Amino acid sequence: MARYMIFDRHSSLQLHNASAASSPCSLNQIQSFTSASQIFNMTATRQGTELWAVTQQVVSYPIFILDRVLEIRVNNVHAAPYLVQQKILESVSPVFAQMCNNHDWIEGATGRLTFMEDDEEVWQAFLYWLVKHEIDFVILFKASAASMAIKSACFADKYNIDEFFDQAMSCLIDLKFAVSIESLRAAFEATTADCPLRELLAEKAVYAVHAKTIKLDKLANLDGTGFLPLYLKFYNTVCPIKNISATTIADNRNKIIKRSFRGARKSMVKAT
Repeated sequence: MARYMIFDRHSSLQLHNASAASSPCSLNQIQSFTSASQIFNMTATRQGTELWAVTQQVVSYPIFILDRVLEIRVNNVHAAPYLVQQKILESVSPVFAQMCNNHDWIEGATGRLTFMEDDEEVWQAFLYWLVKHEIDFVILFKASAASMAIKSACFADKYNIDEFFDQAMSCLIDLKFAVSIESLRAAFEATTADCPLRELLAEKAVYAVHAKTIKLDKLANLDGTGFLPLYLKFYNTVCPIKNISATTIADNRNKIIKRSFRGARKSMVKAT
C-alpha cells in the first residue's frame, strides 16, 4: 500500500467504471482521495520516518487519472512507494522530466523511480511542497529548520527544482543559524559550482571565523570543494571588521544576501 497519493488539484478527474486494463494505471494502484488537502496533515513531531500522516482516506469511487502514476521509493527498494502523477513531477524539474520521458531508461519505461542516495525526510518536505506549493521550514522543523532548508536547497539544486530552491533560500536568508566545517563540506560537495547557496554559506563562514565559532585553520579541511575562493571573496568584501564586536556582526543583516533577488535561483545579485 502506498503511503501517499498526490493528485494535481487542477487535473481533470472523472468517474470511470471500466476495467483496470483500460486505464493508464491499474485501479488497485490508486487510492481515491477527494482532494490533496485530505492527504497531508502537517505535524511538528516525527513518528519513525513519517513527517506527516494521511488523515482521511476517502475511498468512495475509482478515479480515472489522465496521466501516468509514478512509484517513487527513497533509500529502500522494498519500501511502500510514494505515488505521484508524472505531469506534476516533471512540471517542476527538467531532470525528473527527462527521467520520466526517456523510455530507454528503466525509470522512464517502468514509471518506477528509486533514489537510494537521497534523504527521505527531504523528499517528504519536497512532496509536501509539491502539494501545497509552499513550505515553512521553521514551523515544520523548528530547531532543525536551517539544517533542513540547507539539505532541501542542495536537493533542489541537484534536480533543478527552482521554486523549491527559492523557498529554502528565502528561509535561510531570514534565519539566524550557525555553520560548521561539517555542514559546509556537506553543502559544497552536494551542490553545483554556481549554486547561490554556496555564496550564502561562504559569507556566513566569514562571520563565524570572526566570532571564533570556527577556527581559521580548520578551513583547510574544505580545500578542493570550491569553498576557499568564495570565502576569500566575501572576506575581502565584508572586512575590515576587526573593531566590530562578534555580537554586532551576528545580529547584522547580511547586506549582500539581502540585496539578492528572492526567487532568482541562479542570479544572486553581487555586491558592487
